[in-house]
Amino acid sequence: MAKEVDIALIKALEGTGEVLGTCSVYCVKRQGALLLALPVERSAALVTTSLYQPQTFKGKALAASVRVLVRVGLHKLLPQLKLNIGENGPLAAWVGDKEKIGFLLGNPEADARRAMVVHTHNSGYVVDKIGAGDQSMTSVIAERKVIVSLPAKLKGIPELRGEQEGDGWATYSTGFVHGYSPGRSDDNRVVDLLSQWMKVSATIPLGETKQWKATASKVSKLDGFDIWPRLSNAALMPIKIGVFHGDFAPWNIKISRVLEISVLDWEHGCSDGPAGWDWLHYMIQRATLVDGMSASEALNVCRVWAETDRGKRFLDAAGWGAQVELWIGTYLVYSSWVAGFDRDELITAWLMK
Repeated sequence: MAKEVDIALIKALEGTGEVLGTCSVYCVKRQGALLLALPVERSAALVTTSLYQPQTFKGKALAASVRVLVRVGLHKLLPQLKLNIGENGPLAAWVGDKEKIGFLLGNPEADARRAMVVHTHNSGYVVDKIGAGDQSMTSVIAERKVIVSLPAKLKGIPELRGEQEGDGWATYSTGFVHGYSPGRSDDNRVVDLLSQWMKVSATIPLGETKQWKATASKVSKLDGFDIWPRLSNAALMPIKIGVFHGDFAPWNIKISRVLEISVLDWEHGCSDGPAGWDWLHYMIQRATLVDGMSASEALNVCRVWAETDRGKRFLDAAGWGAQVELWIGTYLVYSSWVAGFDRDELITAWLMK
């Protein structure tokens, strides 16, 4: 099944119409599905490998092995794939530099699978996010609109370099960021970024936000009646509302050599979300998906952080103050019922507090 998914996306990337040229890439697979397609040119292949930001030991080992192959020029021993670049496809504009085109393919199980394509532009590298097919195309266009809606020149926000749309596909371009995913030693730096975002936020009751209203509308459709009364007091709380990423996690963030932070993948984002939820998401995703913690252990990480001096200052500035359980509970039900993340065990653990 994964192979069929790969073929469908590759065909979409090739495009239609007159063939302008053939692009050879070398394939790295994960669990049977295509993960990375490395270009012929070695430096471009190294740049392509850095699109993959694994957090687990196994993923990091794979990435390190691939980088070694590229550095010694042996990546060309990997299985080769040839793409016929059509004049009506998303790769057509770069066919003249086809030996420097590489890409990372998204989750093969996703409903809207996308590709991150790196290529050269004006002596530098640019990354294009490409959605091919109705759902993926719609997702990329929506994400592009989110980025445009965010405050200009705000730290961490990607700068759009261009956009394209064709028959069944859409793209947007941003500059390539050389850097690494943040580790625990970078936590304060990441929280500083979120604090800066709060400075351009408005303060309104949580109950007036679209996130609260969307969550409330789910109560009648899901088994949420035992949960909602415990959260109802949060509706009147004046919370900072502003830039909200929605999937703020280490693998969606890069820190450059000069310690500048760039936040990627804004498909869940908006310009009017509750402050504080992004940092909760970050801690929970790392605790559960990287560290393998149980739901109760992950929540304890959040509660312990909230009691630190840094945590208290952050929550005070966001509007949550000492209402740590409301901060956690409102995030969990929104994340589960509206955003679609798996939060059942976390919600159960939270209710047992």
